[in-house]
Amino acid sequence: MFQVNCRKQQAEATLNLTLQRCNIRLSNYVSDIGCKSMRKVVKAFIGGETKAENLLPLIHRCIRNKHTDKTIIASLIAVISAADIEMMRMSMEEVELYERQIQECEEKCMPFARRISNRK
Repeated sequence: MFQVNCRKQQAEATLNLTLQRCNIRLSNYVSDIGCKSMRKVVKAFIGGETKAENLLPLIHRCIRNKHTDKTIIASLIAVISAADIEMMRMSMEEVELYERQIQECEEKCMPFARRISNRK
């Protein structure tokens, strides 16, 4: 499971590099690349939305209050090509794959862990 977590982190880092290359700096203002706000924005980019003003409502209110809407909008102004969107899509799929694998592993390991903890 440790290696799957490492791979997930690498996929998230690759996604963040793609975003940075497109001048998307939202990761400077969110807690981590895998947070809900970031995922919603990435999925919107993948879906074809590129207007920063339309992406702003996808960002959690706490983030917007802390950094101001103007700052968040500036971090979402992007220069995106079709290749960049494809890279985002593939990276997001990879992250989601590793998340499913982690969840499956946890589900399979829990009965074993319960048996061990009940022996004590």
